[in-house]
Amino acid sequence: MFLKSLYLKNFKRFDELKIDFPDDITVVIGPNEKGKSTLVSAIIAGLFYDPKKRNREIEVLRSWQSPDKFYEIKMEFEANGENCVLLKDFERKKIFFENQATGEKSDDFQEITEKFRQIGGYRNAKLFESTSCVRQEQIASVAVEKKELGRALEDLIGGGFGSRGFGEIIQRLEKAVADLNRGRGESGWRIAKNPGLIKSLEDKIGKNAETRLAAEEALKKVQDAWLNFWRLEGDFEKISKDIELSKKELENIRTYTSLRKEMADAKVKLEEISGDLREIEGLRKKISQLDAYLEKLEPYRAVDYNEFLNVLHSIKVREERLEELRERREILRSQGKKTKEFINPLLIYLMLPLTAAGALGFFFSPWFFFAWILEGILLLWFAFSHRTLKRLTDAELQNQIVGLEKELTEIKKQLANKFEAYNVESFEELEEAKQYLAQFEKEKHLLESKIEGILRNQTAETLKAKQHELAGRLLVDEAKIERIQLTREPENRDVIALENRLENSAKEKEKLQKEMIETKAVISQTRVSEDDIFNLEAQMGQLERKLQKAFEKEKVYKLTAEVLSQAKKETEKDSRGVLEKYMREFLAEITDGRYRQISITDDWLLKVFSPEKGEEILPDGQLSQGTIDQFYLVARFAFLKLLFPQARPLIILDDPFQSFDKKRRQKTKKILKELSREFQILLLTHSDDYNDWGTVKKL
Repeated sequence: MFLKSLYLKNFKRFDELKIDFPDDITVVIGPNEKGKSTLVSAIIAGLFYDPKKRNREIEVLRSWQSPDKFYEIKMEFEANGENCVLLKDFERKKIFFENQATGEKSDDFQEITEKFRQIGGYRNAKLFESTSCVRQEQIASVAVEKKELGRALEDLIGGGFGSRGFGEIIQRLEKAVADLNRGRGESGWRIAKNPGLIKSLEDKIGKNAETRLAAEEALKKVQDAWLNFWRLEGDFEKISKDIELSKKELENIRTYTSLRKEMADAKVKLEEISGDLREIEGLRKKISQLDAYLEKLEPYRAVDYNEFLNVLHSIKVREERLEELRERREILRSQGKKTKEFINPLLIYLMLPLTAAGALGFFFSPWFFFAWILEGILLLWFAFSHRTLKRLTDAELQNQIVGLEKELTEIKKQLANKFEAYNVESFEELEEAKQYLAQFEKEKHLLESKIEGILRNQTAETLKAKQHELAGRLLVDEAKIERIQLTREPENRDVIALENRLENSAKEKEKLQKEMIETKAVISQTRVSEDDIFNLEAQMGQLERKLQKAFEKEKVYKLTAEVLSQAKKETEKDSRGVLEKYMREFLAEITDGRYRQISITDDWLLKVFSPEKGEEILPDGQLSQGTIDQFYLVARFAFLKLLFPQARPLIILDDPFQSFDKKRRQKTKKILKELSREFQILLLTHSDDYNDWGTVKKL
């Protein structure tokens, strides 16, 4: 499988990114924290993550700029000379795969995952990261995920078993044997809750023998129980009929008594409603009389009484003024003078408010004392201007008197016309009409309130309907009473006697029913027949045959497990030999000829022969770190070559050579160039030292 391009949208730091991988070795160069490791996460998510899930691994890859959104990954690659496209939309939870050469399409995650396992060789993300993905300072961790590597090797050497490895198949066979024998030889509190097939069949055979013996004893017991049940059933039916008759008689008496009570209550209610209707009718007649009076007094409702009062007040003021003028004229004539001086009223009107304003100076601001100064100035002005006193002549008084008399005559004439318009002679009669109007309206309101109190949020029509309904109900109840056939008027002692009889009969019925249930339970619990005994004998034969087959199956499982265990050891030995041969090709070169021999233990640990010590040693702690890193780099490629012989795996190197000196980098470059014939290599780095290692792509 050859990855040609990768497109990202809303993936961690990248809003949008399109990057191509045009060569066998592609060098992606970018400063630290610019997204190189993010590309690794994107490739892993694109190859292995399910867009429909929302686990932690998927959540942490959200866009940094829009954390509420998920991301989209598109990968274009070549497999077996055919161009393919894989699109995963984690926002919409959709996946799509298309082989552009054959037209094959799929949107099923499991189906697409299996497709990638076939063309790329990777079963899951964990295996990919353990073999093909080398991050910073992790180059020597090839054996960290031994479980996944072991499972992958078992798939390779045990390909005939589908998705099951040798180890898993052997374990399943051993477990199958243990499951067959579970519980055998155990006793007391150690008895297995879920015994195996052999133990279960042995227990069933023992129980079958016991059951057949008990069935013969139970057969006679069942027959006796049936005879007793039929007797109880006859007694139960008889007493049930007696109870039904007594209930019917008691129901008739109670119905009769209830109807009599209902009729009495209905008659009382009917009389109440009839009385209310009569009272309402009388109140409405009184309201009609009041409406007639109110209609006559209606004109007085629009009378403006304040206007009349104002006119009367005006007449009174003028009469008082007229009387005052007449007194002044008499005083003038009695003194034999033609004129008389009076204090000018304007002076009084001005002095009074100024005096009051000046007094406020004692309580508030001294500025109010200026009112007294102004008052003094006005007094001086009136004094010097001779306007303090007002002079009136006899002729002037006479003219004022005549003018007031004419005004009074005109006003009184207008008042008389208004009284005549309302058909009254005085204001007192007008007020009396007003009082009658208010009194009649109040009486009408009281009568209406009384009607509302009687109706209680109803209408008279509703009361009449209830009246008719009650009358009809009385007729219906009378008919019902006539249909109840009683020999005599029921008494309370009749009810008591029937209730006692029903209570005793019910107890007897309950007792019979309980005995029937108990008898039926005995029958159902011990229900056997000759056919049952025959069936038990037939079951015994079947159980014995099944037990024999179970023993045969146990023997087959044990033999198969032994054969597979031996085959597993032989094939693992062959696989280790292939790995050792592959790694020897590069071992001498990366160690400058110092180490040439390598071996792999049964636990898949790598050892090299040390000429100085004359024995095999583990690289860790014995070789320099740079040599160890180169050693395990070749080991990773050897594992991949063994695991995926028909595929061209993608190798991701995330800046793993930072500790290499120039000489080691040159050796590593040479090795990668040779290995790139069989692998696609993606090298991520922040350094320009790798520009000539392959095609460069910059972030």
